[in-house]
Amino acid sequence: MRAAAEAAKADLAAEVATAAHQVADQVAGMRELRWGLGLSLAIAVMLVGALGFGISMESVGRASDLAEGYAAARDETATAWANTPQGKAALPACAGR
Repeated sequence: MRAAAEAAKADLAAEVATAAHQVADQVAGMRELRWGLGLSLAIAVMLVGALGFGISMESVGRASDLAEGYAAARDETATAWANTPQGKAALPACAGR
């Protein structure tokens, strides 16, 4: 009877160890899943932020280029007008300004 009890105790210990390993594997899998999801979310947030920053900077650069372009066009127009007969006639009157 004592041998049967010892055998049952050994079988129970083996079953408990197997169950403990299964639970530990499940917990480890959930941790890995959480880390993977968290990392994926962090990367997605950084990509969206970088995209927003890039779009913002592109619009700022475009506005700056437009301002420079309009200034150059005004200078070019003024130069073209100054080379016309009316511009040449008006040059002495504008020279004092």
